[in-house]
Amino acid sequence: MRTILWSTLFFIFLGTQQITLAQKAQLDTKALDAYLAKYLPQFKIPGFALAIIQNDKVVYQKYYGKVKLNGDVAINGQSLFQIASCTKAFTAAALGILVQQKKLKWDDKVVQYLPNFKLADEWITQHLTIRDLLSHRSGLAAYDGDLLIFRRPHNTQEVIQKLKHYPIRRSFRASYGYQNLMYMVAGEIIRKVSGKPWEAFIKEQIFEPLQMTHSYTRSPKASNPHLVRPFILQKPIDFVKEQPNASGSIFSTMDDMIRWTKMWLNPQNKLLKPRTVHQIFKPHNIRSISNLYKQLGIQFHSYGLGWQMFDFAGKKVVEHGGFLPGYMSKVMLVPGENLGVVMLSNDIHTFREALFFNILSNVLTNKPLDIAPPMLQYQQQMPKATQYFIQAQSKKRKKNTQPSLPLRRFTGTYEDKLYGKAEITLKGQKLSLKMLPHAQIFNTELSHWQDDRFLLTFKMGNYGLAGFVEFQLDKNKQLTGFKLNIPNPDLNFYNLNFEKK
Repeated sequence: MRTILWSTLFFIFLGTQQITLAQKAQLDTKALDAYLAKYLPQFKIPGFALAIIQNDKVVYQKYYGKVKLNGDVAINGQSLFQIASCTKAFTAAALGILVQQKKLKWDDKVVQYLPNFKLADEWITQHLTIRDLLSHRSGLAAYDGDLLIFRRPHNTQEVIQKLKHYPIRRSFRASYGYQNLMYMVAGEIIRKVSGKPWEAFIKEQIFEPLQMTHSYTRSPKASNPHLVRPFILQKPIDFVKEQPNASGSIFSTMDDMIRWTKMWLNPQNKLLKPRTVHQIFKPHNIRSISNLYKQLGIQFHSYGLGWQMFDFAGKKVVEHGGFLPGYMSKVMLVPGENLGVVMLSNDIHTFREALFFNILSNVLTNKPLDIAPPMLQYQQQMPKATQYFIQAQSKKRKKNTQPSLPLRRFTGTYEDKLYGKAEITLKGQKLSLKMLPHAQIFNTELSHWQDDRFLLTFKMGNYGLAGFVEFQLDKNKQLTGFKLNIPNPDLNFYNLNFEKK
């Protein structure tokens, strides 16, 4: 699962890149040391862990920062980070194990195992396969439904039952829509077929065979001495205990993630057969090539089963990132060079992509690329996102307007049938909004903007989200509810329709 922080696109001019494969794929450790020494302080990442594996050996490790704020314990190989959407590869591997056990097939229909499963489109409901779930081609828009599970208690079965209320916005099997809830459906199939909850299956079939003894499928206790404190843009945030979730709940350590990475690079591993890995690493859904990727000479970008892939310097790269509020991670594999890279960190930053392309080019071309400066510039602008939004909206604002009703008439309880309840209260001459399932995060004072539209800002760490509450009145000027207009690619507020209770 991604965080809510990538709210704008950025473009980087790199010039024409002449990227050619080196005669020998080998890491220049001195160059990487210098790169990290230069940029880690500039990006101000509180905690960071990096490991590079080649030919089944760890050829590089780097740890930076402390486990706890103002603590004495340095981050090390047993420090716990949430790996977020890197969890998806574990779910794909779990289903691969069930395929090997001949308990299911990749192209089995979802309704074979979950007969009550239902999407808004009946034909898609009846034809959606396990392969479709894992490759983000269900027809649902990216991140639809994430507000049902984002930093809040939830019941997986109840969340899945609500999927039928989300409209199909994309073409089935002909478009890419990153879907965390589809991985939760996959987790339910694992439970149905194996007779064990997703979290128990992962522990018994993956963690234990690989000796990943310090990994968890659910949040560890906040008091765990190895748990790294989360931050957002250098500001510490509260640790939120999350439930097991097949799309993004795993916590792990660098020591354990090294074992996980070695498994994927070893064709003789005892967990997954080569034909299973082939299916998982095979392109299933074509993705667009970003401006950055084009400038790096990348020719294809696709999603497999729990992993995405692209080409670089003539080699196939398989990778997946993860980030949730307070944690960012990535695992990258270059199977043709027996190369694996793992990064874990406890803040949101733009250094991740700069670092991985630096390492890729270092090893594969012996000419390390440095795209960190524009990434750093973008990161430095992120705390100002709210300010920029308000400035842009001010140019279109109608001044000297008044709400249709006295402020007290807007107060009360509202409810969206999928999300839950929200409250509008009045203190003095200011309205406030509290979205009850996320009362600690989405709780803010409202400022009148124009007509029946009120400005809101939500704060998480040093990052803010800005948007509008737009109250709805019928033709008789009776208040019926409100909608949220909060531009954001990762949490789809536009789906919400709060009705007055």
